[in-house]
Parts: sequence; C-alpha cells; structure tokens
Amino acid sequence: DPSLSGTNGMEKRITVFSWLNDYDDQTTENAFRASMDLKWKIWKGLTYNLRAGGNLRDEYRARWFGTETFRGNNDKGSLGITDLSQNNITIENMLNYHHTFDRILDLDVTGAVTYDDYNYLNKRTQGRQFSNMSFGIDGLHMAERISYLEPVQRDYQLLSYLGRVNMSFLEGRYLATASFRADGSSRFARGHRWAYFPSFSLAWRMEQEAYMKSIDWLSQLKVRVGYGETGNQGIDPYQSLSIYENKVDYADGDGNKLTSMQIKSLQNEGLKWERTSSWNVGLDFGFFNGRLNGAFDYYRKNTKDLLVERALPYSSGFATVMINEGSLLNKGFEFSLNADIIRSNGWKWNSHFKRYLSWKI
Repeated sequence: DPSLSGTNGMEKRITVFSWLNDYDDQTTENAFRASMDLKWKIWKGLTYNLRAGGNLRDEYRARWFGTETFRGNNDKGSLGITDLSQNNITIENMLNYHHTFDRILDLDVTGAVTYDDYNYLNKRTQGRQFSNMSFGIDGLHMAERISYLEPVQRDYQLLSYLGRVNMSFLEGRYLATASFRADGSSRFARGHRWAYFPSFSLAWRMEQEAYMKSIDWLSQLKVRVGYGETGNQGIDPYQSLSIYENKVDYADGDGNKLTSMQIKSLQNEGLKWERTSSWNVGLDFGFFNGRLNGAFDYYRKNTKDLLVERALPYSSGFATVMINEGSLLNKGFEFSLNADIIRSNGWKWNSHFKRYLSWKI
C-alpha cells in the first residue's frame, strides 16, 4: 500500500497496540542498605563509638523497540541497555572523654576520624540492525551493529579529622568551646585537597551570678561570641582535570575504523576549597520563667575563593572553566522574640517575631 510507505506511512501504522506488542522495558534492581552503631565504655568517662553505614545499588535496564515502533523501524530493531552500579559508604570513629572536676570544671573532649566513599558508574550499550528479532531484550548478540557508549562515572572520597573541647566553668556560669577539623577531598588535585577549619565560642551566663539571682523576673541573660570557618567542595569529581571524550570515528587508508579522542573540558589543577569565616556576637534573654525570651545577634560572614564558572572566548575551544574567584561579605543584625501569651488549662498561645537587617558586598 503506497499510503503506508515512508515516514508518514510509519506514523499511520503506529498505534497503542504497537507499543503493547513490540516494545519491552524491563528493569532489575538489587539494593542493600545497612548501618551499625557500636559503643565501648573503655574507662570511666572514656567512650569509643563506631558508626558505619552503606548503600549498595545495582540496576540493569533493557529497552527493546521492535519494527512496529518508529524507532525500531528506522534502526531495524533497537535495543538499549544501561548497567548502573552505585554505592556509598560512611565510617565514623569517635573517642569521647567526659569528666567533672568538683564544681569548678565540666570537661568534654571529642576526637573523631570520618571517611565517606561514593562511587557511581553507568555503562551504556546500544544495539541496532537485528537479524533476528524474536529474542527482544535478550537478543543483543543478534545485532549487527553494537555501540558501547561513553560511560558516566563519578567517584569521590572525603577524609576528615575532627577535635572538639567543651568546657563549663563554675557550674555552667562560663562556657567555652573550641574545635578544629581537617578535611581532605578527592575532588581537588594533589596539593589542594586538604583544608583546615578552626572555630571557638565563649559565653557568659550572667543570670547565674550571685548578684543577679535576686532578680526574680529574669530567667536568662547570656552574652556570647563565636568564630568559625567552613568550606565548600561543590564541584564535580574530576572537574580540576582534563576530561577526554570519544568524539569522531574515522577510517584509515585501508578502511579500518579508528577512534579519535578530544578534550571535553579545560583543566584547572589550582582549584581549591571555597572558605567562609564567620563572626557572631549575641545576647540571649528571657523573662518571667521563660514566658518571654529572645535573642539579638550581630554577624559577619566573609566567603573567599568562590567556586565559579567563568565563560571563555570561543577561540579557546571551550565554553567555560571552573575557577576560584572573588569574595562575598555578608553582615547584619538579627532579632528574634518569642512569647507564651497563654499557657494554662490545656490552652496555649505562642507568638514569634523575627527581623533581619543585612548587607552584602
């Protein structure tokens, strides 16, 4: 029938029964998830804690397009296969020591080593021009043309060392905390993988002073100051390196197929952690046994070595490159107020107010 020839004819022949009879999509998934939390009291006040968890996932998907479908008719049968393997593992080792020295000092010390490992690999295969189509999704061996497409892979690891000291003096009147962490990320090139982040905070609970305890309507009055540094490793794995891809296949003088590779993205081995340092000075207050309480804060956050993509001229052969550039300063005031207006006989009415005033540079 001439009316069924060509693309228009194929479109007329495709119906809902074409997809029911000559299309198949099957997925097989295996997943395993586990976690554990072990504690060992080594000595009085000394405790070791091991936490570990993992997610393992394998997924195999096959899609068959027979000749009754548009895609299958064009390719004389089409089979697409994806083989996905994905897993992540987290291990935390923590050692904690806690001791109270009379009423003078309450000491809590924690040291930890943590490790995160993430792996992702998706392999893709395409088969076309089948000599026998009766095998469907199991008939890759019947394809005359088999293409192994570029796999998608993302692997990265993060190793961290952490230390923290909490001190409470004179039954909680004066508080001090200091911490330090070292993070090493495989997302960056050698020489830039490690970054170090200190922090500390001090607080004075003025309501605990003897000369303040006689004020009945005052339930809390705490002055605090803190400083801390954090980091951002938000780039794709291998983004600091040159990535190659199979772009064009060509033939030599004898007609043999040759594969060429080209650079897909421009490397920048100088990429490093984006860092943010933060200062905070605040006052916490409470009145009438906590019925009215709030906080007033002044903060200053300075982010430097921002991870950004810079556009490149077309003459470079690349669209963008990831670099560390610029800084961002954010500072301002924050005020919050909470009030328990009604709290009796099963009735409760609470009101909350918060206000920000900030500047960005």
